[in-house]
Amino acid sequence: MTPRRRDRIRVPWALPGAAVCAVLALALLVTPFMGFAAVIGFCGAGALLVYGIVSLLCRHPRWGRRARGARWVLRGLAALWFCSFLAVEGLILHGAAGDPAEPADCVLVLGAGLNGETPSLALAIRLDVAADYLNRYPDTPVVVSGGQGSGESVSEAEAMARYLADRGIDGARIIQEARSTSTAENFAYSIPLMPPGTRRVAVVSNEFHLFRARILARRAGLVPVALSAVTPRWYLKPQYYVREYFSVLFMWLGLD
Repeated sequence: MTPRRRDRIRVPWALPGAAVCAVLALALLVTPFMGFAAVIGFCGAGALLVYGIVSLLCRHPRWGRRARGARWVLRGLAALWFCSFLAVEGLILHGAAGDPAEPADCVLVLGAGLNGETPSLALAIRLDVAADYLNRYPDTPVVVSGGQGSGESVSEAEAMARYLADRGIDGARIIQEARSTSTAENFAYSIPLMPPGTRRVAVVSNEFHLFRARILARRAGLVPVALSAVTPRWYLKPQYYVREYFSVLFMWLGLD
């Protein structure tokens, strides 16, 4: 077989890469808490499949020229996406550090899902951070913000209020906001419930979320004091940070 013949039948690396991504995505799909990672895996498999098909067409006598142009476009788009990913993730990581726990007019705890009517581990850690702050500043009220999602027996706000009350926080200090389904709605629906004149707000969330939470708080006219809660399960952190990249993009595009 001549070298030219071998070149013609060589399989582009992207095609087996797409197969590997698809298999990994299927494995992630049945792994608890890894649903978003599975979606990213399928998207990656699809992108590699397209690139592989275009690479095959580059060898076609009729479509080769157009396919080579399309391949350069795909490479450019991939490079642009990668640069944007690095830039946004850099901002997210830079914003992950919490602020000093200084006095605020009110505390806002952002919801993070329930298991039935029990706060998820991520939400429980946020509430523990909030409880420590509220014990440090016993005159500060708190808004717990989160509606009722699929598979949840009560609203996140109700579950959070119970959790804080069980840890000694006076129920009279706890204000429930039970309509929101997104971070933007957390702020939009919580601000009217805060005491009149509230401006400086201690916002409690996990570290990967703080960059976006600060921006939304400032857009709403608040001065945020970001209180950082540790993200549970180290192996989930990459998934959370990648998901936050897309959330930040949607926020900047006004799609949140």
